[in-house]
Amino acid sequence: MAVFSIKSSFSGTEPITLTEAKDYLRVDFTDDDSYITDLITMAREMVEKETNTSLVQNTFIEYFNTFPSGDITLQFAGNVVPTTGLAITYTNTAGGTTTLTLTTDFLYTKGQGLIKISAVDGWPSDVEDQANSVKITYILNPEAGIDSATYLPKPLKQAMYLLMGHYYDNRSAVTFGNPKELPLGYKRIINNYKNTIWS
Repeated sequence: MAVFSIKSSFSGTEPITLTEAKDYLRVDFTDDDSYITDLITMAREMVEKETNTSLVQNTFIEYFNTFPSGDITLQFAGNVVPTTGLAITYTNTAGGTTTLTLTTDFLYTKGQGLIKISAVDGWPSDVEDQANSVKITYILNPEAGIDSATYLPKPLKQAMYLLMGHYYDNRSAVTFGNPKELPLGYKRIINNYKNTIWS
């Protein structure tokens, strides 16, 4: 597993529009449009993080201190953008940067959503002994390889709505009363869509 990972950027449109979000929240004024727009992005990012699944086109970067003895399983599921969607570089013992080549140095396959990277003839041994020596950058489209608004399963869209509703109605870290999660609420949806293993 990566010792450090970031999501550097996303492109395309959000799976839920501002109009859809306002309809769900029963908001008919414009004062909160900016806040609701942020809630849409926040909800998507939380669902992506908890399901390990890219819902829009995202660029991810994972860092490793060295190459493992076997295969590498990436943290997020989706379709790798062809040709330019997967790059591996590492700091070599001479202090320079070496770039590995797809098909010549490594291959990737998809299992149960997640992506596995395998070395063709073993991983390089001339890796500098320092933190984050190995860098893997990958760009993922949603699973179906189409626009996220078309692909997004309705349960995951509902999970986003549940998050937006919660944060729109509760704008502080403290709630009062004795709130309970619905039996078919957010966590149950997430558990049904979570990509956690490669098989």
